[in-house]
Amino acid sequence: MSFPRVVPIAKRKVDYKVRNRIMGASMLYTVGFYGVGEYFGWWDKYILDRENSSPEGIVKKVQEDDEKMWTKWSMKMLNTTVEKSRRIVNDQFLENMPLGMKHHVNDPRLQMGYNPDQHPGVPPHLPAGPDQPGYVQVYEGAPGSAPTLVRREDLITYTSSKSSQGGAGGETAITNS
Repeated sequence: MSFPRVVPIAKRKVDYKVRNRIMGASMLYTVGFYGVGEYFGWWDKYILDRENSSPEGIVKKVQEDDEKMWTKWSMKMLNTTVEKSRRIVNDQFLENMPLGMKHHVNDPRLQMGYNPDQHPGVPPHLPAGPDQPGYVQVYEGAPGSAPTLVRREDLITYTSSKSSQGGAGGETAITNS
């Protein structure tokens, strides 16, 4: 025989009487607390669907929803004039327009049919300065940083599905009659 000898682990002793009384008391307390709260009306404020349980409640809820929607839509659509809504749409369009398109739309010198005689007060198109006539300054960095110079031709790219100008569609001639 060797020392220390291995002793088997004994089962834990459980007092079932105390355990059952504690569990029973906690269950009884929970059910009793719920019953007393129901009797005194403590849980009525937590009922979410109380209005839908009666016909009057349903009518009242539908009327409230209708009033909310009417208010929402009247603020959005009914009280605005066509001119005001058109101005709002145009302003949003101009805000979201790409930078090159803004330059192209706002500068009459970049538009088709520009005649310098029609715009006598507009200086020649030199947005990047007289030393760089073919460039535009783009301020896209932090305030105070140097602007990026972009060529005027690179501001807008016109794409076509034709492989060449005289390609698939044949040639068209514009004549003044």
